[in-house]
Amino acid sequence: MNTGTTRKFSLTILCFLMVFMLSAVINAQEKKEEQVPANVAKELENIKQYYQKAGNFKVDFTQIYHSRITKRTKESSGQVDFAKPMKMRWEYQKPERKSFITNGKSLWVATWENKEVKVHKDLKSSDLESSLAFLWGGENLALKYKVAKLMLPNVEGIVDVKNRLLLELIPREKSQFDTLYLLVNSETFRIEEVVLVDLIGNLNHITFTSPQTAQKFPKGHFVFTMPAKDWVETRMDF
Repeated sequence: MNTGTTRKFSLTILCFLMVFMLSAVINAQEKKEEQVPANVAKELENIKQYYQKAGNFKVDFTQIYHSRITKRTKESSGQVDFAKPMKMRWEYQKPERKSFITNGKSLWVATWENKEVKVHKDLKSSDLESSLAFLWGGENLALKYKVAKLMLPNVEGIVDVKNRLLLELIPREKSQFDTLYLLVNSETFRIEEVVLVDLIGNLNHITFTSPQTAQKFPKGHFVFTMPAKDWVETRMDF
């Protein structure tokens, strides 16, 4: 996996984890007075409660990548299945089928058109896991990010805030991205949209729709099985 692909994949996974691991990373009680602004702590707790009650679930997504240099956009869509604490199946259906699957220990990246799967069998020791360890492990969100509640009509000129809660997250230390925006339903506290700005100004905008909570996924759902003998498996390192 080349550097560009790795970066884009890492940012995609980061967006996903920021949405669906919030129940693990938000702990508004720990160091609340020091780390979390008073007007944000309650909202963080409400978001955590929503995802704790949701349990294992699936959701449709649309992802639009905005290139700062070329000014072009690329749209893709599909579905994400998530099971706590670290299992996910991220299925791109359009414009071509791709699968990102992890059981928390191994990671599979399958390209169906090429009949190829790349596997990383030691996810916990990878650079990717190391850089996102706080998400897997459940550290306090505010220990890693400066969290602010914003009152803006739109995000980066591409997403209307409407009547939703808008949170801005800025990494406290060196990271793979510059800023992350969460657009949250002000009644249910479900995260509806995410806008991630990378280090050179590209935007990754993901919209989540049609959530289905309390799901029971079949055994082996978060492990990739070769569909046919003509598929090729290779090792992947980050």
